Amino acid sequence: MVEAMQLTNVEVLQKPANEVKGKYDYVVGRAVTRLPDFIEWVEKNLKPNNGGNNHILRGILYMRGEAQVGELEELGVNPIIIELP
Repeated sequence: MVEAMQLTNVEVLQKPANEVKGKYDYVVGRAVTRLPDFIEWVEKNLKPNNGGNNHILRGILYMRGEAQVGELEELGVNPIIIELP
């Protein structure tokens, strides 16, 4: 995907979340666990939303087959859901 989109500022890591040490604007994951658990694992890896020179808000992009309403309610969030064909 990185090559297809010609992205140059991406670091792809394939390792358990607890082994990741860097700080990032975004963390991307796939449905390997409940979303609240995933957030707990990767929150330490998100850069702060401090404005400054970086106008990008930090975030988590989590891919899964279908939205789990109970998990989202537990987090108190209104997600952006993108339906793919």
